[in-house]
Amino acid sequence: MQSLAEYHSTSLAGEELAGYNKFVSDWAAYKAAGATIASLVQKGTPADVHSASSLYFAKAGALNNVLDQQLAKLVNINDRQAVADQQKISANQASSTMVTIVVLVLSLVIGGLCAFFVSGSIKRHVDVVLRPPQRPVGRPHAPHARPARSPPRSSLPR
Repeated sequence: MQSLAEYHSTSLAGEELAGYNKFVSDWAAYKAAGATIASLVQKGTPADVHSASSLYFAKAGALNNVLDQQLAKLVNINDRQAVADQQKISANQASSTMVTIVVLVLSLVIGGLCAFFVSGSIKRHVDVVLRPPQRPVGRPHAPHARPARSPPRSSLPR
């Protein structure tokens, strides 16, 4: 009965809940019939054994078959639900895998673009530093002029 209580504690609904309730009801009747049969057999008289046998074939045997059928239906329902759940899990796994692949590809592309632009910028700046100075455009080359002489120190006012 503990297993039935644990099974009931899961989320049963619709057809499964109806099947469970019918199974529990018939299970209680089967247990009561079984207890009666056991007590008659324990008495040991031929009349009691015959009564136990008659009760089994009249009630308990039929209940046993009904319980087997109900249990088979519950198993069938759970099998269908398990297949549906497995399909959902597979779909989630596939979409998770796809998202992971897309994120990795985007990371590589963005990282590659960042590396391209940063390395290009570094190269341009290194080229500027290493390039020899150029004459301004449009000015003719003038011969080196002598720097202007500063006046002698003695002639400066103090």
